Parts: sequence; structure tokens; C-alpha cells
Amino acid sequence: MKRIGIVAATEGAGAGFVTAALAVHIARGEAHRERRLSGSITVAELGTGGMYDQLCADQWFRSRQIASYWNCLHNEGRLERMENPYSGINWLLRTPGDTSSDPLERGRAVKMIYSAPGALGLFDFSSSQSEDLFYLLEDMECVVAVIDPLPSRLLRGYERLYRLKMWKKPVCWVVNRCDERLPANELKRLLGSRANPVRLPEIPRRELYAAEYGGVMFAAQPEIRSKLNAGLTQLTEKLCL
Repeated sequence: MKRIGIVAATEGAGAGFVTAALAVHIARGEAHRERRLSGSITVAELGTGGMYDQLCADQWFRSRQIASYWNCLHNEGRLERMENPYSGINWLLRTPGDTSSDPLERGRAVKMIYSAPGALGLFDFSSSQSEDLFYLLEDMECVVAVIDPLPSRLLRGYERLYRLKMWKKPVCWVVNRCDERLPANELKRLLGSRANPVRLPEIPRRELYAAEYGGVMFAAQPEIRSKLNAGLTQLTEKLCL
């Protein structure tokens, strides 16, 4: 399995949003290798969760029960056999029935990283504590670091952002909710002249509201996908997917 860690470099940057959007982009064959990985992608949450509600996953599993990776890991189950397929992706999400809102204990998180099935693993580290985060990132082939360019958030998250800048493995930077008027020289000053970050635009709130109130996954909505397509294609190229 190729393992990619997706982490919020600044508070509330939208790592889960980028994880889901990237997975759907690849599974739909919009990456430049044309469906090569479709059907063998796993999305796994290693933080405190949130994607289950954000993606309206309750609608996916109305006729069948979602399998809980949390229960599987805590009851010594066979995680490599776990399947929650939807849209060509295997979703290992925190479910409403999980017994704790805390992140996975470090040892179980390592087991999940190495037991998750599929050819490509997208591991969402939203809300992971810094020391556990950087320990677990050692097991990733590369890291996607998501930032929100709002200055106040950049200041609050500067320590983590700086550590990611110094990370020994490849880091692909994603500026989420990026205004096209954001000066390029400011990004270079922040991330370094060689970072060349991917920019994903701000999605109008009304479109996200419409998706969630309608009980559908935002990343499957054509009007949202069209706005994200160019940036996600650039990201898949950087990740060699």
C-alpha cells in the first residue's frame, strides 16, 4: 500500500475535506492515470473523526450497517478484511456508535496504518495531537499539509507548520479556501520559495449547505467537483498517483 498522510498544518484548515475530495477525484478516474487505482483506495480517519457526518455517510449505509474500525481494533478483529465500500472507496470512518471521541491510541493507530486494505491509503490526521502525529507520520510515504491562509490561523499553528516545513519526507502543500488574490510572494515567504503549493478555492457555503441538507456527499456534487478539479489534478500529479 502507498500511504499518504493528510494533516491540517493550521487549525481548522480542512484536512478531512481535502482527504475526501482527493479520494473521490482519484476514484472517479479524474487523476491523470485513468482509474488505475479505482476500487483499491482506502480512506481512514486517525484523529477524532467528523467525516461520517460531513459526508452524510448515514445515507450510504441505510440498507446495511457500517463496520466500525474502532470496535475492530479494540476487539482484536481482522482490519485487513474490513470493507465499507462507497463510490469505489473503502471508508474506515469514526462512527456515531464508537465509544470514545479521543484519537486512537498510538499502538492501535500503527496497527491500522499497516493493516488497512487497498493499494492506496489516504490517512486523515485531523485533530491528532502533535507528538502522536509526527510519530505516525514516520509511516507515511509522503504528507499532504493543508493550511488555511487566514493570518490569525497561521499564527496559532506556526509551530506545527514549521515542523512540517522541516520534515524529512516529501510534503505537498495545499492552500485550502484560497482566494486567487492572495499574493504569491506571501505564500513563498511563509512556505519557502520551492514549496509551489496547490491552491483549492473557497467553496460557497450555500453549495456545502445544499449537499449536507440534501444528504449527499459534497465531493460528488458536479458544481463542487468542477471548482476543485484543477487543484486536485495538480495534487495527484505531485503525489505521483
